[in-house]
Amino acid sequence: IITVLYATEVFPLAVTSLLAMSAMVVTGIIDWTEAFSGFSSSIVLMLIGVCIIGEAFFTTGLAESLGNMLKRFADLKEKYFVVIVYVVASLMSAFLNASAVMAILMPVVDSLVFSTDGKISRKHTYLAMGIGSIFGANLSIIGSTSMYMAHTLLKESDGAGMTFFEPALSGAAACIVGMLIYLTFGYNYQKRCFDFKERLPEIMTRTNACSSREIRERSMTYKPWKRNFVALTMIGCIIAFICGYDIGGVAIIGASIVMAARCISERRAYQGVSWETVFITAASMGFAAGVGKSGAGEEIANFVIRASGRIGETSVGMCMLILVLSTVLSNFMSNIGVVVLIVPICLKLAATMGVDATPFVMACAIGTNVSVATPVCVGPITVTTVAGYRFKDYVRVGGLFNLLATIVTGISLWAVYYR
Repeated sequence: IITVLYATEVFPLAVTSLLAMSAMVVTGIIDWTEAFSGFSSSIVLMLIGVCIIGEAFFTTGLAESLGNMLKRFADLKEKYFVVIVYVVASLMSAFLNASAVMAILMPVVDSLVFSTDGKISRKHTYLAMGIGSIFGANLSIIGSTSMYMAHTLLKESDGAGMTFFEPALSGAAACIVGMLIYLTFGYNYQKRCFDFKERLPEIMTRTNACSSREIRERSMTYKPWKRNFVALTMIGCIIAFICGYDIGGVAIIGASIVMAARCISERRAYQGVSWETVFITAASMGFAAGVGKSGAGEEIANFVIRASGRIGETSVGMCMLILVLSTVLSNFMSNIGVVVLIVPICLKLAATMGVDATPFVMACAIGTNVSVATPVCVGPITVTTVAGYRFKDYVRVGGLFNLLATIVTGISLWAVYYR
């Protein structure tokens, strides 16, 4: 029912997410505490903190300064800028959590949207950035929490786990295919699908009586030390992300610091937060928790495995089955939840079949990190809803990337472990 509501958009996505979360409570699957736990999650706190810091980019004139520095990229056709954003996000995600990568890049992209008067658009860069960050999470064991969780569970089982860049052997193919899609037909395909009006950064929509030049002139009246202070705060947050501190806590502290320094007013800070995205993200986590706790995910997994027939009788067949199952489930459940659910099954299957569990676990972990066909799949994709994407946009564009990434990942897994 919830999937139908998401697809038809009878209600706004935020309302549907809240209804989904509430349904899990009303039916007794989870309690209210579990349902609302998403509102205090690191992803949601990160989103709020980053929106506030990003707003301070504009109120202090830092957006203008960054825009001037990045003009050489903006002078490129938007198609090639999208490719650059995708590649940068992918490479960064190999060493930083994918959500942290989005936290770093979102304000930078908004700065360019602002400084180029819309020549660079949110709707054509945000989803590419989100897809790049989550595909790049398959290049190392620390790119995403789900990948590291899979590594941990495998290590507890066989004592070895994965080497740092082992996921890249199978996961790099999806990154490369994504880049090739954007270099060829991907950008034009997006333009046909994204037929909605561009959703500009909040500060630009609130000043519709002024030209962008007047907005920039107004922002430049702030003292230079405030621009420098916001820049240093953002750099400090990036360093904290790299050091492994909680991304939500770091972002909230960073937002508090720029507010305390009067780089942004409290009212402007609240206006700068995309509350629709906050509610979609937090409520979706409650819904995902219910799907996991109800046993629905495990029931689906077991049913598919039982029904696999001859496909599941061979190691390579079971590996492909786990890959497909993981990516399908991860489009409606937390990718961490899918790993916690599927990896123990992978370990048992491998032991029963007398084969190495590594390709099974790898298939599960990578499968959860190519799931970009819905806005509720993974945090780095969910936060892109701030750009105004509809559910059908994720299905049409993200679904294409999801399908092709799954296919090439399956080929890569076969080449690495079974050839």
